[in-house]
Amino acid sequence: MTRTLAAVAAALACLATALTGQSEGATLGDPMAFGAFPGAATTSSTQTFESQAGRSMAYIRVYDRWDDTFPSSNTTWMKTTGHSLFLSIKTRLKSGTNLSWAAIGAAQRGDPLYADMQRWATQIKAYGLPMYVTFNHEPDTANSQGSGTPAEYIAAYRNFVTVMQAENVTNATWAWTTAARNYGSGKPARYAPNYYPGDAWVDVLAIDAYNMYCRTKSGAWANPWRSLATILTPFMNFAAQHPGKPLVMAEFGTAEDPANPRAKAGWIADAQQMFKQPGYERFAAVSYWNTTSHNYANCDFKITSSTASLDAFKAMAADPFYAGAVD
Repeated sequence: MTRTLAAVAAALACLATALTGQSEGATLGDPMAFGAFPGAATTSSTQTFESQAGRSMAYIRVYDRWDDTFPSSNTTWMKTTGHSLFLSIKTRLKSGTNLSWAAIGAAQRGDPLYADMQRWATQIKAYGLPMYVTFNHEPDTANSQGSGTPAEYIAAYRNFVTVMQAENVTNATWAWTTAARNYGSGKPARYAPNYYPGDAWVDVLAIDAYNMYCRTKSGAWANPWRSLATILTPFMNFAAQHPGKPLVMAEFGTAEDPANPRAKAGWIADAQQMFKQPGYERFAAVSYWNTTSHNYANCDFKITSSTASLDAFKAMAADPFYAGAVD
């Protein structure tokens, strides 16, 4: 009887994939890919983090600027050790200069910016392993506002993906990545859906979501304590309008609650179970952001912030539900 039910479930999953044209999210038979930003996208930080977590990550979150060399010695090591990537390509130079989205959107063959995109295409293909690639993650945040408007971002994103496709990049899944906090913003320049390039240009909807229970540098609490499910609600409402798209948790994390030493561990354990619940089936991958927030005082997201938190994360990392790969 159990095998019969499993066969029926598998057949239904295959039918759903055929109808949507998109891969579905995680199941026990097709688990989620589990990744991380280990504090720095370096060999040593990755090795340390994986030793703490008790497992190798399926992929590493890497943040590159427009003129960075890719792959670096660190990402070359990741390739040789079988790590896929979630690669963010920021429209900012190493000098700190923001590039214009309008200029990228208008770039044509023979232009320097077009040549830059061709270079990225060649380098992504050469990496070989499947990876998520996002063009300028979090365009909806203050960190990106110097590059242009939502309309200019959309044009730039579309041109970037068009060039990648023209150069026959086949190992990249195009991830549109925004901040969960900006799905309720009243400011047009910060409202994440205003930056959506359209279903034809996006493979997966990726989200960065944090329980920012942290003190500002003045000492006040920046935000109330919130579960991951609560933080994701506005994004999930948006995702419901795009039912054919798999979802990826590109960044997530929480700080400790000084008044409750087990609150962070409980938050991680709740997140572990949340992705298994009805309504979250479309999530195909999840990656933890293992560092401190530079925007707040003593805001530590690292898995080693307490013994209880580390134990909770190791339990999630060991869960077979999170034993998948990027494909």
